[in-house]
Amino acid sequence: MEVKETIKTLNHLAQLCLAGASGFSTVAENVQNRGLKLLLQQYAQQRAEFAQALQAEVKRLGGEAKTGRNVLGVIHRGRIDIMATLTIGAENVEKVVLREAVIGENAVLQAYQKGLRKGLPAETRKLLEAQQQQIQTVSAEVQKLRGSREGRLLVRAFRQEQDVARACKELRQAGIGENAIEVISFSNMTAQPLPEGTTRGETAVSGAVGGAIWVGILGSLSGALMVWLPGLGPDGHLPAALTWALVTLGALLVGALFGGIMGWLIGMGIHEEHVHLYNTTLSEGGYLLKVQTPRAQASQVYQLLQRQELLAERPKEAQESFVPATNGA
Repeated sequence: MEVKETIKTLNHLAQLCLAGASGFSTVAENVQNRGLKLLLQQYAQQRAEFAQALQAEVKRLGGEAKTGRNVLGVIHRGRIDIMATLTIGAENVEKVVLREAVIGENAVLQAYQKGLRKGLPAETRKLLEAQQQQIQTVSAEVQKLRGSREGRLLVRAFRQEQDVARACKELRQAGIGENAIEVISFSNMTAQPLPEGTTRGETAVSGAVGGAIWVGILGSLSGALMVWLPGLGPDGHLPAALTWALVTLGALLVGALFGGIMGWLIGMGIHEEHVHLYNTTLSEGGYLLKVQTPRAQASQVYQLLQRQELLAERPKEAQESFVPATNGA
């Protein structure tokens, strides 16, 4: 395989990894679950490091690393922000944004598989194989976080060991086995510069595209009705095709305008709030509680963990008077 083709493959994968870093940051920005936010930002950081390694390999081979944004990635990230804002309920928001993360992961894995089928230099192949293996691990965990027929992986962050112990006790009372519960300390983690998530411009672009598509479809149908149904269209002053085209074009412009404005407003302030919550979580330290739960119990356990996290934020007196919900509640 020619060096030029290898460099092209590496640049393509580097751009996908950069898009993945921004994508995971975007998903993290849209969830309030501190534990899930922490995990997603770790994935984002990993992808940013992968992109840097790929760009370094490009330079080693004598090429120039490309750093431009992927247009489809921009639209996808903006769509995540908009869909999350329009979704009601924290659990539903997590499901929506994690579904989008799974879509991105599938695209990245396919690109790595395609790249490894090419005749790469030995050192380059070793790099890609190592990255692909780690991406597969993350992708599998993201799929578990989203949920499947087998069950769902749930995560929550707690500051104190006693809060984790209380949550684990209630989990066992709910029928969750010890082997399905994992506790990880993140007290020694340090905050890293966060990969940029979605910008206001990206949500505006995504909103404009989405608005243009949906309103454009409605406009196209309306234009067709005006042309073909008696009494709805013009009195023969304009050709039917021109009437349809003008109505459709007008709808596209209106949809793009309002969609763009909505996307811009949705994108305001999301990143700043996320950075503050993420840095606060790391600076305070604590424990990440991961629970693999059967599908039938996923919502029940989600609410249990959410309740325990809220309880941990209360004064000690309020915690002592707390009575856990029973399975029949």
